Amino acid sequence: MEQLTIEEYGVRDFLRSVREARMEQRQCERRLDELRSQCERVTAAYGPLTPGGGGDVHKDSLLIAVAEQGEELLEKTKRCVRQVAWVDDFIAGLPDARHRAILRLRYINLLRWDAVRYGMQEFGLYYAERHIYKLHGAALQEARRLWPEYLAKHPEIRPREDTRT
Repeated sequence: MEQLTIEEYGVRDFLRSVREARMEQRQCERRLDELRSQCERVTAAYGPLTPGGGGDVHKDSLLIAVAEQGEELLEKTKRCVRQVAWVDDFIAGLPDARHRAILRLRYINLLRWDAVRYGMQEFGLYYAERHIYKLHGAALQEARRLWPEYLAKHPEIRPREDTRT
């Protein structure tokens, strides 16, 4: 996939980066669970009644894979936490509370549109479905207006090559 330049890295790409980070984290968690499950099956096969000693190459390689996957999960989790913090910090800079609410519900909480609408109601904001879309569009417009300034203040935010899907 092509590398995005910083100029092409738009506010929507940035907002969606939380979803991508969470997907990577969950995929890593699933792989770690699979490896742990394989380890448990191998360990059960070599239970206390199985004679012998010596290391089992298959079992050892599984344990190494679990350790490596655990390290990768830690890195993915750190990335996810960092992305959520950056996106939340950016959204916090929007002047309109309704815009902040809808963008947080959609891009940080990863809610579907119907759940965004109900989430807005929890804040006492009652909108028809059509108005939710209009409000989201207005929030994105405001976010696009503030994006270059935020990006200039935070040079640590860089696009990844797999950002745009």
